[in-house]
Amino acid sequence: MSKSFRGATKDGKPNESIRKETQKEALQIYRQDAMARLAQAILSPFGFHERLASFWTDHFSTSALKSLPMRMVVPLYEAEAIRPNLAGSFANLLKAAMLHPAMLIYLDQSDGAGMDAPAGRSGGRAVNESLGRELLELHTLGAGSGYTQEDVRAAALILTGLSVDRRALEVVYRPRISEGGSISLLGEVYEDDEAGSQDHLRMLEDLALNPMTAEHVCRKLVIHFVADEPPADVVAAMTAAWAETEGDLKAVYRAMLDHPRAWSDPGQKIKRPFEFVVSGFR
Repeated sequence: MSKSFRGATKDGKPNESIRKETQKEALQIYRQDAMARLAQAILSPFGFHERLASFWTDHFSTSALKSLPMRMVVPLYEAEAIRPNLAGSFANLLKAAMLHPAMLIYLDQSDGAGMDAPAGRSGGRAVNESLGRELLELHTLGAGSGYTQEDVRAAALILTGLSVDRRALEVVYRPRISEGGSISLLGEVYEDDEAGSQDHLRMLEDLALNPMTAEHVCRKLVIHFVADEPPADVVAAMTAAWAETEGDLKAVYRAMLDHPRAWSDPGQKIKRPFEFVVSGFR
């Protein structure tokens, strides 16, 4: 796959036959992965684990329909970023998902640059706010939690420098597109050290411990597993476990499953189409 992908251009121009061959191969691999995903959900003895994999893949959503590279990396996304981290800390899961090539390609992270970055000043590239907005609105704090447009822009600037090597399909750090200096977000100051910046990692860790993130994510878990109108006491028990364990997801799941309200009113949820098919085969 990688060999044919690298050969998709010839003398600086698109090689149409190789491009079509690569697209066909990528689509075939994607379909095979979809069938393998279905088989895993059916055959696994750990049904709750499979439901969690579906929940988190949806929470940190991407799409294979965006482009050819996405068809190549989306099958790896759940296996590399989601499944190994869904029973650890939320901070580790957040970092794995946000810093996977699938997420950066999906949200066009490579297209942007910091306002004061060399590529921004001389190359005419602007700040891409997509990754910062998704991070705050969907993945951590949640819509309506009180963050501002300035916070979105600050998060986007902290994330500048992150890009994807399109040949290797690996995440890389490019100083030329990184915003230098100090950036403030939610009362914290993040500094680009200009030597393989780590400020984005500290930002993700801080967001993972934010009480608004705990509230947002715990509500989503309860809505997914318990009821569309999440019982406040179940959410409260989960956020308390989050605070006590610094986002240990096993403790959060346990707080949900051990709460009497999680089982007291059955019939509040109907199965999604994928889950319905899986349960039929199981």
